[in-house]
Amino acid sequence: MHEMNADRPLSVMVVEDSDDFRRVLCQYLRLRGFDPVLDAPDGQAAWERLQDEAVDLLITDINMPRMNGIELMRLAHQRHPGLPVVVVTGYQHELLRLDAPTVRAILIKPFKMPQLDAEIARIFQAGKAS
Repeated sequence: MHEMNADRPLSVMVVEDSDDFRRVLCQYLRLRGFDPVLDAPDGQAAWERLQDEAVDLLITDINMPRMNGIELMRLAHQRHPGLPVVVVTGYQHELLRLDAPTVRAILIKPFKMPQLDAEIARIFQAGKAS
C-alpha cells in the first residue's frame, strides 16, 4: 500500500521500549506492506543499526532507556538527512523538548492504527508532490 515507487516496498524502523507495543506495531506495518520492518528496544540499539542500514521511515518513542528518541532523531538526521520521523509518545509534555526538523507526525499513545496509516500516507504523498 505505502510504496514510493513500484520497484520496492518501503522500509521502516520501529524504536519502542515496550516489547508488546513494538511487536504489535511491527506486525501491523508488515501487514501494510513495509519490508523490511526493523525494530529496536531503545535509541542506542536503533542508532547502532542505522549505522549500516538505511530506512525510508523512522517511528520512535521519546522516553526510552540508554538513548532517548530526541537524541536518536538528532543523530539519525545527521547521518540520514531528510529521513521522515513519526514520533509516538505517551507523554505530551515531552513534545515541548521536541525540535527535530524531520518530525513529520506525532501520535499520542494510545492511538488507533488507522491514525498511523493516515499519517504515513500523508508523509509519502507529500514526498511525491515535491
